[in-house]
Amino acid sequence: MADVADGLKPANENPWYVLMTLYGEQEGDEIDWDLHDRNMRVWNTWFGITSGTSNEEKLSKAGIIFKRHTKSIRELTVMFKEAFSKAWGERNGTLPEPSIPHRDAEISLSSIEFSNELFLDGFTFRKTVDLSNSLFHKGLSAKNSGFTKATLLNNTRIKQSINVNSAAFLNYFDISGCNIEGSFTLKSAQCFRGFNFSNSFLGKQFRAKNLYVGEEFDAFDSTFEGQVDLQDAQVLGQFKLSHSTINGHAYFNRANFSSATEFVWTHFNNEANFAGTTFKNRAIFRKTIFKGSANFPSCEFQGNTDFAESVFAATGDKQMPAIRFTDAHFAKPTSFRNARFLNSYPEFTNTDLHPVTDFSVDTKTEKFWPAGITEPRKEARETCGIIRNLLAKKGLHEDQHFFFRKEMQFAKASVNKREAFTYWAYGALSDFGDSIQRPVVCLCVVWILGLLIFGGFFLQTPLFIEACFEGQNRWPNEALRPYGTGAALSLSNLFPPFGFNRTFFGNKFMGCLPIPLKFFSGLQTIVSLPFLFFLGLGLRQRFRLR
Repeated sequence: MADVADGLKPANENPWYVLMTLYGEQEGDEIDWDLHDRNMRVWNTWFGITSGTSNEEKLSKAGIIFKRHTKSIRELTVMFKEAFSKAWGERNGTLPEPSIPHRDAEISLSSIEFSNELFLDGFTFRKTVDLSNSLFHKGLSAKNSGFTKATLLNNTRIKQSINVNSAAFLNYFDISGCNIEGSFTLKSAQCFRGFNFSNSFLGKQFRAKNLYVGEEFDAFDSTFEGQVDLQDAQVLGQFKLSHSTINGHAYFNRANFSSATEFVWTHFNNEANFAGTTFKNRAIFRKTIFKGSANFPSCEFQGNTDFAESVFAATGDKQMPAIRFTDAHFAKPTSFRNARFLNSYPEFTNTDLHPVTDFSVDTKTEKFWPAGITEPRKEARETCGIIRNLLAKKGLHEDQHFFFRKEMQFAKASVNKREAFTYWAYGALSDFGDSIQRPVVCLCVVWILGLLIFGGFFLQTPLFIEACFEGQNRWPNEALRPYGTGAALSLSNLFPPFGFNRTFFGNKFMGCLPIPLKFFSGLQTIVSLPFLFFLGLGLRQRFRLR
C-alpha cells in the first residue's frame, strides 16, 4: 500500500468508500461504465433518495434521473452484506470489519486519502456528505448527482479536477479553503442554498456556465489561475468575489445577480467580460483592478453602482475601445470617484448614465485620465463630450472644462493639418479658454512690439510728434518722450472699443503716420481681438461668469 499522508486514512479503510465502490474501484485511466453502473444502482437503492419522497420530487424537477437496482432493499440485504464483507476483506486483509453504517447516518469521508478517482456520477445522497480535509490524488466526479443535505469539501486538496456538471444540491455546498490543481466544472449545476468557494486556489478553469445558486455565492479571497466562466449564471443571494485574483479570461456574460454583487479589490489580470449582465441590486467594484479590457456592454445596473477607486489599465486600438459601457443602463446613482483610467477612455456610446454620476478630475497631475491622445479617438472624444454634458448639468464648471479641453485635443488629432491649425492655436494661446495668463502674455508681447516700433520711429523723427500734435491738448514735452508716446499709441491700438485713439491722439495724428505704421496699427488691432476674446473666456471660466 502506498504511503498515506499524515493525519489521513486510506480510502479503503472507510466503510462509506467501500460501499460507494462495492463492486470495485475505478483504477484505470478509462472509466469502467459497467462497474460504475453496478456500484451506482446498489448505492442509490440502499443509501440514496427514498422513492416517493419530497426530496425525490425536488431532484426530479432539477433534472436528476434516479437509477436504482431492480431488486428492493429487502431482496438486496443478504447480497449487499456479503458483497461488503468480501470487498472489505480483499482490500484490508485482517483489519477488523466494521458494521455497515445506518442508512440515515451522515456520510463521513473526512480526512481521507483517495488514491483513485472518486467517480460518483448519478449517485444520490439522502444525508450530509462530508469529504472535508481530504486528499484526492486523482479527480472527483459527481455529474448528474443529487445531494439533499449539506455537501462539505472544505479544506480538501484535489490534485486533478472536480466535475459536478448538472448536479443538484438542495442544501449548502461548501468547498472553501480548497486547493484544486486542475479545473472545477459546474456547468448547469443547481445549488438551491449557498455555494462557498472562499479562500481557495484553482489551478485551471472554473467552468460554471448556467450555474444556479439560490442563496449566497461566496468566492472571497480566492485565486483563479485559469479562465472563469459564469456566463448565463443566476445567483439569487449575495455574490462575493472580493479580494480575489483572476489570472485568466473572466466571462460573466448574461449573468443575472438578484442581490448585492461585490468585486471589492478584485484583480482581473486578463479580460473581464460582463456583456448583457443584469445587476438587480448594488454592484460594487470599488478598488477593483482591471489589467485587461473591461467590457460592460448592454449591462443593466438597477441598483447603486460603485466603481470608486478602481483602476482600468488596458489600452484600446483603432478598432476597439478597451473599456466599454456601450448601451448600458445605470438606473441609480453611480460613482467613478477617484477611478483611474490609465491608458484609455471608457466608451459610453448610447449609455444611459444616471444624472448623479461622479467622475474625478485633477487638473494638475491628470492622474485619473490618460495623458495625450489615446485610441480609438472618435469614441474617446465622444466620451469626453458625454461626461462634459453630465458635469455641466451638475454645475461643475471646472471639471466640465477639463473634459472640454480633452475633447478639443481629440478633435485636433482627428482632422487634417490645415484644420488642426485652428485647434492648435486655440489650445496654445488660451488652453482652450481656460487660461488667463496666456492671452495676457500675448497682449503684452504685441504691446511691447508696438512700443519698440513706434518708439524707434518717434526717436528718429523728433519733430513728427510736435507737428502732429499741433493744436491739440497733449502732455508737456511730448517730443522729449518718444517711447512714452510709442507705448501709449501701441496700448491704444490693443483696445479699440475704449476709444483711446480718438481721445488721446485724434484723426490728425493717425493720419500723419507713415503708411507702414498705419498698417501695423491696424494689424495690432486685429491681432488683439482674439486675445481679448480668449482673456474674456479665461475670466469667465475662472470666476464662473455666465
